Amino acid sequence: MKIRPLPIFLSFLLSACILFGGWFIYGEQFVKKPIRDEIGKMKDVSLQELKVGREQVTITIALQNPNKFQSNYQDIKRLAKEKAGEKKIVIDFKSQEGKMQTSWEENQLQIAEAIDLHQYSRIQQVFDQLKGKKVIKDYVLRIDDEYIYIYMTNGDSPFYKVLSRTKEVNLNNG
Repeated sequence: MKIRPLPIFLSFLLSACILFGGWFIYGEQFVKKPIRDEIGKMKDVSLQELKVGREQVTITIALQNPNKFQSNYQDIKRLAKEKAGEKKIVIDFKSQEGKMQTSWEENQLQIAEAIDLHQYSRIQQVFDQLKGKKVIKDYVLRIDDEYIYIYMTNGDSPFYKVLSRTKEVNLNNG
């Protein structure tokens, strides 16, 4: 019996197209599209970028209302976990460059220390000092069982950060 390479190659090519095409369609229709649609319905949130990888879903958003920051973040995190299954969920925020990033970096040691010592009122003291020095114009702090939600602005650019209360804090990468 003679082995014919063309049918073998064509069946391999067809199988690969079906497998990878199915994986791509699943990612688009059952992960990306539902997340994109639900975030699109949110009044104070705009989706900037959505990446679905093999092990991680990265969602980049812009927020318009700092007072709803905590609830919007929780809603997006819950939605992404439902749609992405076991994949790691990363939520990034748009507009974190410039002066606000510098202010954050200059004060992150005090904030990390307050979190490590479970003295969360010291975080508010840090932001009160920044506001008193007119480094920032306004800030909003929220806290729940898992996270500390931080918003600050100098009037021009917003800065959002979510810090974990339960595991080691990585202040540079959120």
